[in-house]
Amino acid sequence: AGAGAGGDQYRESQVLEDWLQAVCPRLTSLPESGLANRLDQVTSGCVLVAKSQEVAGDLLACVQSGRIRKTYWAILEGEIADTGSFELHFYSRYKRSKKISVTEKGGPRGKLGSCSWRCLQTHLVPSFLADARASALSAVEVDLKGGGQRHQIRAGFAFLGHPIVGDVLYGGPSWNFDGIALHSKCVCVEDIEISSPTPERMQWAFKQWE
Repeated sequence: AGAGAGGDQYRESQVLEDWLQAVCPRLTSLPESGLANRLDQVTSGCVLVAKSQEVAGDLLACVQSGRIRKTYWAILEGEIADTGSFELHFYSRYKRSKKISVTEKGGPRGKLGSCSWRCLQTHLVPSFLADARASALSAVEVDLKGGGQRHQIRAGFAFLGHPIVGDVLYGGPSWNFDGIALHSKCVCVEDIEISSPTPERMQWAFKQWE
């Protein structure tokens, strides 16, 4: 968390594109500074960055054809099924809204997004929550294929009644950390796998459940 990946949509503070251009000026010649995927400022984890036009084109083709698979870890409010999936439609509310709306049925502005999940563990609410309303929390591993939609995991699980811990924008219970309990753990591009260490805030939360 800390640097949102994307231009005007996520300019709450420092943007990852700005940082990339500062440390590698040649990326300014590439579309979106070579970024092949994006994370919200409040989400931690893996992003893919191309260093050449050729690689940028290859990554874009992988995204468009669904040959990129992304694995996330999240902590959700409530008890969720051991395994499951959703296929929902996501669309922007209005120009300056920070939230994404979700429906089960498609519309002219809706974009289809799907994912599957596996519940890692479920526990009664531990002490790291600042909001005591939740009766249980579930740690899940979420698999996305392809590029995904903006706020797909955040808005999707909130729509199902299981908002992410710390994600007060979508009704999630607040906790005693910056960011939300959502981490891009791994990105697979065909036979290449890139992983990211679990952030300290989520490591600490998992240890409270041991």
